[in-house]
Amino acid sequence: MEINEYEKIVMPINQYAQGAIAGTSLIMKQGFHPSAQIYGYLDGKLLADPMQIIYDYVDQHPPAEDLKYVIRSVDQEGNAASARIEIANWHGDTFTDFFHTAEN
Repeated sequence: MEINEYEKIVMPINQYAQGAIAGTSLIMKQGFHPSAQIYGYLDGKLLADPMQIIYDYVDQHPPAEDLKYVIRSVDQEGNAASARIEIANWHGDTFTDFFHTAEN
């Protein structure tokens, strides 16, 4: 994978984390398709919702200034890519998130 392809894949992940750190969804939204969805568990409850639920959370809570994150893996094949990120201390919680994307 070329450097510019890698950067294109991780850019929305960085925007996601930086939006949480800054406490504004405006940064996050730049990296996601308008119809992006989130699937996962939070406090034992399944989330299967539009990303707006995360945007609302970020906008309704203070900045997560102590949040730390690391991108653990990036895989690309053709026009599809996946990445795994580990997040620590997002308002005291720890997450492992998987991002998937495809281009036309």
